[in-house]
Amino acid sequence: MALDQKDFIEESLKANAEKAKGLSVADLTDVNSLVNKAPELEKREPTPLPAAKPQFDNEGYPELTTMRTYHGDVASAVREGGLSMIKIAAKEQARRRPIEENVEEKPEHEPNTHMILAIAASALFVVGIGAVIFAFISKSQPAVVIQTPIKKDIISTDSSITLDITGLSSREVQNNIENFIVPNKNNDSLIKINLTNQVGGIKTDLSVIDLLSVIGTNVPDILNRSLILNKFMLGIWSGADQAEPFLIMETSSQETAFPGMLEWEKTMAYDLEPIIGPETILPGNTFIDQTILNHDARALSNGTKIIFFYTIVNGRIIIIAKSEATLGRILDKIRASIILN
Repeated sequence: MALDQKDFIEESLKANAEKAKGLSVADLTDVNSLVNKAPELEKREPTPLPAAKPQFDNEGYPELTTMRTYHGDVASAVREGGLSMIKIAAKEQARRRPIEENVEEKPEHEPNTHMILAIAASALFVVGIGAVIFAFISKSQPAVVIQTPIKKDIISTDSSITLDITGLSSREVQNNIENFIVPNKNNDSLIKINLTNQVGGIKTDLSVIDLLSVIGTNVPDILNRSLILNKFMLGIWSGADQAEPFLIMETSSQETAFPGMLEWEKTMAYDLEPIIGPETILPGNTFIDQTILNHDARALSNGTKIIFFYTIVNGRIIIIAKSEATLGRILDKIRASIILN
């Protein structure tokens, strides 16, 4: 059995000391000499090294060995820092918990916030583009404004009278008109007669076609089609000694105004009898050319007296009157209207 280094050195020194007393120089060169041979030692059982006394920390837990491992480093920290393994484990667990919570896997069906935001942004973008296009189209196309036509009288008058003819016959309408044709003793004036009719509880003004139909006229189609519906006036010129009716109409065509009136002469005296009076239908009356206040006119005459006449002003305004006085007042109003407009 091989000796350890310490025992070998001790035995060698002892043997050398015993043999050196009687040895010669030749013994040093002899390989079998005891000088060159290790002495035989008695066999001894190896004595185990005593175990190191364990060290304990302040809390009574044994300290770890000094092996250079992770656990050794922990033990060193326990000795130097006054910590126990339990405290270290507790701190390590507390340190890892937030990390584990942050990296926790999301559920498979959790909504994707980024995807939802992207879809919402896209929808808002589309709506915004639509609003811009709509605003551009609305701006580029002018708004359609429906205007209710305002009836403007051909001439201005001093006063007006309204006559509701709802349910009245032609003769009753004629009689009511005749009742308004009375002299005005205070001054001479132009009075407008408004004729209205109720249909379904709604009161409306009569058009010129309605008026001619109510009094029973037979206006030829060539003239009837060219009359402007709301451009007419039935009125009365009233002076100190007399009152006379008049009728003003406007056509949309100069070419049809005079030919239409000429054709109407066939029945005009009978048609206007409810307004002008019964002398229009006396025997011997006829239409003749006449110049009245420098205007060409056609007059119904019985040979000695003009019963009524008509003239066309500015090519389209037809005036039917009984005397120069009435025509003069109407012409003054027309001139004033043209100047003001």
